[in-house]
Amino acid sequence: MTAPVSAAELLEGTQTIGLDELNAAAGLLTRVDRKYLLSASELAAVVAALPEGSRVLQIEGALSSAYSSTYFDTPGWDSYLGAARRRRRRAKIRTRSYVDADVAFLEVKTRGSRSLTVKERIPYRTDDADRITGAGAAYIADALTQARIDGIEVADLAPVLRTGYRRSTVLLPDGGRATIDVELSWERVHGEGLDGDRMLVPDAVIVETKSPSSPSVLDRILWSRGVRPSSMSKYATGVAMLEPGMPSNKWSRLLRQGLSGAVSEPRRSQHDRNARPAGCEHGEQRRTPVRRRTPSAGTGPDASGRRGNAVADPATATRTATSRTDTEETR
Repeated sequence: MTAPVSAAELLEGTQTIGLDELNAAAGLLTRVDRKYLLSASELAAVVAALPEGSRVLQIEGALSSAYSSTYFDTPGWDSYLGAARRRRRRAKIRTRSYVDADVAFLEVKTRGSRSLTVKERIPYRTDDADRITGAGAAYIADALTQARIDGIEVADLAPVLRTGYRRSTVLLPDGGRATIDVELSWERVHGEGLDGDRMLVPDAVIVETKSPSSPSVLDRILWSRGVRPSSMSKYATGVAMLEPGMPSNKWSRLLRQGLSGAVSEPRRSQHDRNARPAGCEHGEQRRTPVRRRTPSAGTGPDASGRRGNAVADPATATRTATSRTDTEETR
């Protein structure tokens, strides 16, 4: 298998910034987020083009940190289908764990009638990352009520997918911020103590820019290289890869192109999963082509920006209103 790219190695030599200074400089309450799917070679060129004054977050000497997220859905996949069928009001529920720091949060991300995405979160025990506690259920129910989202029964939510990656965070000289995610992995969650199939995409990189309003300098660097914003979600693309038959036309281009190099791993036990953070480990793997599926009812063509193809407005993106915690990295 191709060795995964290391964003930290590419960023070596870049001026660093500490956590407190980053949070003070990049505390965006309302922001525009844009996501891009790149290859390892494209990332190297983009990092080399970062302007003077860019600074990478450094925590305890490290330029990247391990993340793990567990996503929850109903037996009818109401959260996933809300995105696949472009429902105006929809929600995504997950726990996010900062593996190196042994810190976790329960997060609820909602999208309302004005295409405004709001993410809120509360501290959560890392031991509870794969389940919803009583207090967590109450928090989710309140968030869904406040966002006027129905159709998701909190009592029916169960863990269905886990993602893992290593993230580097860059503060740009124009005040924007960017995250670079590498060592991407997705795995089914079948219940306590047993995980399902796991997919790794060692050559894929997700870059997300976050700016107050106008495009950041990094957005313009990416556009100049023919890389356009992509409408993608780690949760949605993971389900589309791992669950045959699910409506996935919205992400078909990503599955055929940027994520076509996915490889699968054998099923692992809970003990094996906890022994090592998500990423690419040594072991026998087989290359698994991403399935091409017939578009399902209720899904439309991919309306995202496309790499290498002109788009009407490459600056189009979702405006995201966030709580303060959403803008902060965590020790």
